[in-house]
Amino acid sequence: MSKIKSILIPSDFSTCSNNALPYAFDLAKKSDASYCLLNVYTTPLGRLYKSNDKLKLNTLSELKQLSKRANISADKVRLEAVEGNVKKEIAIAATELNASLIVIGTRGKTNDRDIFLGSIAKSLVQNAECPVLSIPDEADFKGISKILYATELKYDETEIVNYIIELAKLYDATVVISHVDQSKETKEWSLDMLKDIVDSTSYSKIEYDEIVNSNIEEGINQTIEKHKPDMLAMTTCTGSLIDSIFHFSLTNRMLMHTNTPLLSFKRTINSTIFLS
Repeated sequence: MSKIKSILIPSDFSTCSNNALPYAFDLAKKSDASYCLLNVYTTPLGRLYKSNDKLKLNTLSELKQLSKRANISADKVRLEAVEGNVKKEIAIAATELNASLIVIGTRGKTNDRDIFLGSIAKSLVQNAECPVLSIPDEADFKGISKILYATELKYDETEIVNYIIELAKLYDATVVISHVDQSKETKEWSLDMLKDIVDSTSYSKIEYDEIVNSNIEEGINQTIEKHKPDMLAMTTCTGSLIDSIFHFSLTNRMLMHTNTPLLSFKRTINSTIFLS
């Protein structure tokens, strides 16, 4: 799965949620993808059945207004207002759409916890069966000129790198494949691996970088500061308890502590393709 064909955009109509729309709509337009704008609502206690219908119609009307910002052909647009559990309904919608990408707004640098979209975004990063693009509320969309992919060099990178390259081509963007090495002794080996990844592609605007830092999170932040990417890409990994905890913990911390949009991929250990 390399090309973006269908984008799911969960929305709760908040400012934070709306900040993700320029990214999602522009990606849909450039990739000629269809998209689904989804709101999952909860009916207040005591509401009558007819009132529920009115609530759904009003919600669809609000989604329609948001969708007008995209200026995309109606046959590429789907609007969904669904009552139920947010996480469950997003998962169902992503499966039904065979989504290539989920784009969701989230909180960036904040001390707040258990914020609706922050909680949902974290859940999607961990569990979604397709890539997830999380847009911090302070991110300012000005196109995408550079994508930084932070890799651990433990698994086959072919499918993820191909996906990132296909996205980069939409914007003629530079791709930087980076690795944080925790010791100088293995730096040359890591550089050889990075070079092999880059050389295996035919994309002209791809490069690699290596930073030595005993703290991986600090190293990634160093790399972000050095390259100032418009998007950071990372993976979550399932397959063993230790790796699962480590990968999700690190990706989750990056999600909460940077204002750079985060593109996350879920994969099993030693897998070469996404779980989709």
